[in-house]
Amino acid sequence: VHGTSRIFLGAFTGIYRSDDNGKSWKELDTITHTITGMSVTKASGQHVHLSVGTYHGFCWTGVVDLKQLLHGINPVLPNGSMKQLVIPPPFTPGETYNRVVFSPPFKGKEIAFYTIPLSELNLYKSNAIFRSTDGFASGLYINPAINPNTSLVELPTLRESGTVKVHVIKYSPNFETDGTVFIGGLNIGICRSTDYGLTFETIFSVYNEVPNAMVVKLIISPDYARDRLLAALVINVPERNTVVFIGKNSGSTWDQIQHSREEKLFKLTNISFTIDSKPNQFSKYSLVGVLKNGSIRISTPKRKSFKSWKKLLFQDSSGKYAAKLPKYAMGDTEQGMGFNRDTEQG
Repeated sequence: VHGTSRIFLGAFTGIYRSDDNGKSWKELDTITHTITGMSVTKASGQHVHLSVGTYHGFCWTGVVDLKQLLHGINPVLPNGSMKQLVIPPPFTPGETYNRVVFSPPFKGKEIAFYTIPLSELNLYKSNAIFRSTDGFASGLYINPAINPNTSLVELPTLRESGTVKVHVIKYSPNFETDGTVFIGGLNIGICRSTDYGLTFETIFSVYNEVPNAMVVKLIISPDYARDRLLAALVINVPERNTVVFIGKNSGSTWDQIQHSREEKLFKLTNISFTIDSKPNQFSKYSLVGVLKNGSIRISTPKRKSFKSWKKLLFQDSSGKYAAKLPKYAMGDTEQGMGFNRDTEQG
């Protein structure tokens, strides 16, 4: 939730909430094993837009009082607070790839994008998404005469043929004034709009860097207004290896963060900006990456880019986890200090 320390996480095991920037988590709902995606954005007052994409149920969305999410392990939302967004027939309820993401409020309204399910019917172009300026109050019907607030927006594709999947939609922290939206995924790389989502242009053609790749995560620097930095997590599909690219000047140029050649299988599952103890003019933040095996890597800012990934938490030769605290964090040695996390020995 922007401007707070609260984070919501949707997973195959349920919905979780953290009130301390991810240090601890509370389970909110254990009956949500069919979630495909979730979005939480600030609405008016103490309310948020909660939107959840589900298998076989399309997407549910609504404005929810935060108090309803703060009571007990399994809070119950009032009946009618969540509305199901269903694409008109002949789409069937069996469609699965869909979710909705709302923008921060601006000029008394919001922009919301709804990703279109995969369909063998080809009713809509696979590179199109729904755009709404009234929170889909009139549903998902594309009829300007009846529903002028909802339209289809086409995304530029990297290849003429092939599936298009939207994996991430991100709004600029300055969305109210700059109207900037970023969308990333399969066969689209990363696209950017500067007119509140009316049109998009490709700013990162991932195939030029990594063959058979797709963008699965895009994050924006908390200091975006000053540093204009983005970070993209890209998966090379056949090997499932990952690489991370830093976008400068709002994605005008991109640099890859290098990792050790000894790590042939470099599989990151998540990335995040975190405050650096020695911020420089290029960036106040380091980049942290979490590998599939639970190891953690960190890339610190240098003069005009980010350094190669360094081990922060890793598995040693015995399979146990060890943490290396680098110089900038401890200030003791050039190589850094370390400790071994061994629960049997304490």
